[in-house]
Amino acid sequence: MKDIIESLKKEIVQHDKVKNSILGAAPVWKNNHYEVLTNIVNDGLSSKITTESEHFFSLGNSISPITIKRLYEGQIKPTAYHDLRFLKTLDKIAIFLGYDNLNHFIEVTNGTHSNTQDENSFTLTKADFNEIKNIITDCCLYEYKCMQNLDSY
Repeated sequence: MKDIIESLKKEIVQHDKVKNSILGAAPVWKNNHYEVLTNIVNDGLSSKITTESEHFFSLGNSISPITIKRLYEGQIKPTAYHDLRFLKTLDKIAIFLGYDNLNHFIEVTNGTHSNTQDENSFTLTKADFNEIKNIITDCCLYEYKCMQNLDSY
Protein backbone atom coordinates (compact mmCIF):
# COMPACT_ATOMS: atom_id res chain seq x y z
CA MET A 1 0.00 0.00 0.00
CA LYS A 2 2.89 2.35 0.73
CA ASP A 3 4.08 1.96 -2.86
CA ILE A 4 0.65 2.87 -4.19
CA ILE A 5 0.50 5.95 -1.97
CA GLU A 6 3.99 7.00 -3.08
CA SER A 7 2.97 6.58 -6.73
CA LEU A 8 -0.13 8.72 -6.16
CA LYS A 9 1.93 11.43 -4.43
CA LYS A 10 4.46 11.50 -7.30
CA GLU A 11 1.71 11.82 -9.89
CA ILE A 12 0.07 14.63 -7.93
CA VAL A 13 3.34 16.59 -7.87
CA GLN A 14 3.76 15.99 -11.62
CA HIS A 15 0.19 17.08 -12.42
CA ASP A 16 0.15 20.20 -14.63
CA LYS A 17 -2.07 22.22 -12.31
CA VAL A 18 0.20 21.47 -9.36
CA LYS A 19 3.45 22.10 -11.25
CA ASN A 20 2.16 25.41 -12.60
CA SER A 21 1.04 26.65 -9.19
CA ILE A 22 3.03 28.00 -6.26
CA LEU A 23 3.59 24.36 -5.23
CA GLY A 24 5.84 23.71 -8.21
CA ALA A 25 8.35 26.29 -6.99
CA ALA A 26 8.21 25.50 -3.27
CA PRO A 27 11.02 23.21 -2.11
CA VAL A 28 9.27 22.44 1.19
CA TRP A 29 5.55 22.53 1.73
CA LYS A 30 3.96 24.16 4.75
CA ASN A 31 0.34 24.21 5.91
CA ASN A 32 -0.73 26.83 3.37
CA HIS A 33 0.79 24.75 0.56
CA TYR A 34 -1.38 21.80 1.55
CA GLU A 35 -4.39 24.10 1.49
CA VAL A 36 -3.45 25.23 -2.03
CA LEU A 37 -3.05 21.59 -3.08
CA THR A 38 -6.42 20.77 -1.52
CA ASN A 39 -8.06 23.60 -3.48
CA ILE A 40 -6.51 22.33 -6.73
CA VAL A 41 -7.62 18.75 -6.03
CA ASN A 42 -11.10 19.80 -4.94
CA ASP A 43 -11.55 22.01 -8.03
CA GLY A 44 -10.55 19.08 -10.22
CA LEU A 45 -12.85 16.74 -8.35
CA SER A 46 -15.83 19.09 -8.55
CA SER A 47 -15.56 19.04 -12.34
CA LYS A 48 -15.16 15.25 -12.48
CA ILE A 49 -17.52 14.17 -9.70
CA THR A 50 -20.77 16.03 -10.24
CA THR A 51 -24.14 15.29 -8.66
CA GLU A 52 -24.96 13.21 -11.75
CA SER A 53 -21.79 11.13 -11.33
CA GLU A 54 -21.98 7.60 -9.98
CA HIS A 55 -19.25 8.50 -7.46
CA PHE A 56 -20.88 11.59 -5.97
CA PHE A 57 -22.99 9.93 -3.28
CA SER A 58 -20.44 7.24 -2.41
CA LEU A 59 -17.29 9.39 -2.42
CA GLY A 60 -18.20 13.06 -2.29
CA ASN A 61 -16.07 15.52 -4.19
CA SER A 62 -13.68 17.07 -1.70
CA ILE A 63 -10.66 16.23 0.43
CA SER A 64 -9.53 17.99 3.58
CA PRO A 65 -6.15 19.76 3.79
CA ILE A 66 -5.34 17.82 6.96
CA THR A 67 -5.78 14.52 5.13
CA ILE A 68 -3.52 15.68 2.29
CA LYS A 69 -0.90 16.86 4.79
CA ARG A 70 -0.98 13.54 6.65
CA LEU A 71 -0.65 11.69 3.38
CA TYR A 72 2.39 13.71 2.28
CA GLU A 73 4.10 13.71 5.65
CA GLY A 74 3.73 9.97 6.12
CA GLN A 75 1.41 10.30 9.11
CA ILE A 76 -0.94 7.58 7.91
CA LYS A 77 -1.06 4.62 10.27
CA PRO A 78 -0.96 1.15 8.67
CA THR A 79 -4.37 0.43 10.22
CA ALA A 80 -5.80 3.14 7.96
CA TYR A 81 -4.96 1.05 4.89
CA HIS A 82 -8.08 -1.00 5.61
CA ASP A 83 -10.27 1.97 6.55
CA LEU A 84 -12.96 2.66 3.98
CA ARG A 85 -12.70 6.44 4.49
CA PHE A 86 -8.98 6.36 3.67
CA LEU A 87 -9.52 4.17 0.62
CA LYS A 88 -12.20 6.60 -0.58
CA THR A 89 -9.67 9.42 -0.21
CA LEU A 90 -7.20 7.51 -2.38
CA ASP A 91 -10.03 6.85 -4.81
CA LYS A 92 -10.72 10.59 -5.07
CA ILE A 93 -7.04 11.33 -5.64
CA ALA A 94 -6.92 8.76 -8.45
CA ILE A 95 -10.01 10.33 -10.03
CA PHE A 96 -8.40 13.78 -9.79
CA LEU A 97 -5.37 12.36 -11.61
CA GLY A 98 -7.58 11.21 -14.47
CA TYR A 99 -8.14 7.56 -13.61
CA ASP A 100 -11.57 5.98 -13.26
CA ASN A 101 -10.86 5.02 -9.64
CA LEU A 102 -8.09 3.68 -7.40
CA ASN A 103 -8.34 0.20 -8.89
CA HIS A 104 -7.82 1.64 -12.37
CA PHE A 105 -4.77 3.54 -11.11
CA ILE A 106 -3.34 0.34 -9.61
CA GLU A 107 -4.08 -1.60 -12.79
CA VAL A 108 -2.39 0.98 -15.03
CA THR A 109 0.65 1.51 -12.79
CA ASN A 110 0.93 -2.13 -11.68
CA GLY A 111 4.51 -2.55 -12.85
CA THR A 112 5.77 0.47 -10.92
CA HIS A 113 5.03 -0.76 -7.41
CA SER A 114 5.38 -4.53 -7.49
CA ASN A 115 8.97 -5.11 -6.45
CA THR A 116 9.02 -8.86 -6.01
CA GLN A 117 6.83 -11.77 -6.95
CA ASP A 118 6.69 -14.93 -4.92
CA GLU A 119 5.94 -18.36 -6.33
CA ASN A 120 2.29 -18.09 -5.26
CA SER A 121 1.60 -14.99 -7.36
CA PHE A 122 0.12 -15.16 -10.84
CA THR A 123 -0.76 -12.81 -13.66
CA LEU A 124 -4.42 -12.10 -14.18
CA THR A 125 -5.46 -11.36 -17.73
CA LYS A 126 -8.00 -8.67 -18.53
CA ALA A 127 -10.52 -11.32 -19.63
CA ASP A 128 -10.07 -13.29 -16.39
CA PHE A 129 -10.39 -10.09 -14.36
CA ASN A 130 -13.62 -9.15 -16.15
CA GLU A 131 -15.03 -12.66 -15.64
CA ILE A 132 -14.27 -12.56 -11.91
CA LYS A 133 -15.69 -9.06 -11.68
CA ASN A 134 -18.91 -10.22 -13.39
CA ILE A 135 -19.23 -13.18 -11.03
CA ILE A 136 -18.86 -10.92 -7.99
CA THR A 137 -21.28 -8.35 -9.42
CA ASP A 138 -23.85 -11.06 -10.17
CA CYS A 139 -23.52 -12.48 -6.65
CA CYS A 140 -23.97 -9.06 -5.09
CA LEU A 141 -26.97 -8.36 -7.28
CA TYR A 142 -28.53 -11.71 -6.35
CA GLU A 143 -27.95 -11.03 -2.64
CA TYR A 144 -29.48 -7.57 -2.99
CA LYS A 145 -32.59 -8.98 -4.67
CA CYS A 146 -32.91 -11.61 -1.94
CA MET A 147 -32.71 -8.90 0.71
CA GLN A 148 -35.44 -6.94 -1.05
CA ASN A 149 -37.69 -9.98 -0.87
CA LEU A 150 -37.21 -10.42 2.88
CA ASP A 151 -40.11 -8.08 3.55
CA SER A 152 -42.49 -10.41 1.76
CA TYR A 153 -41.79 -13.34 4.11
